[in-house]
Amino acid sequence: MVELQVRPEDGGLRLVLEPIYCQGTCTVVADRYGGGYSGGQYVAWPLPEAAIPPDSQGGDIEAGVFWSEPHLCGLGATPEEASADLERRLSSTESGPSVLTDSCE
Repeated sequence: MVELQVRPEDGGLRLVLEPIYCQGTCTVVADRYGGGYSGGQYVAWPLPEAAIPPDSQGGDIEAGVFWSEPHLCGLGATPEEASADLERRLSSTESGPSVLTDSCE
């Protein structure tokens, strides 16, 4: 699944396609700011590592703007908590899967 956004940029508009979900995929990363913007020391994404939005771990401004909006990811104080939070979020999302496969590491 991808999210489609139209963002204003330099007097015009920019079309942005961001992946938000790849079935059977889970990547857990340590949050660059220790949860200061995201709310979790670890973030679990239902995406391959290469598809994690770069602004989620960007500079102060980019990360602040990115995390000011909700995203389909799991947050936690440990990698296991972040993975469990992602599984909970995916199972409560109507269009998402009911279970997460064992690929969270």
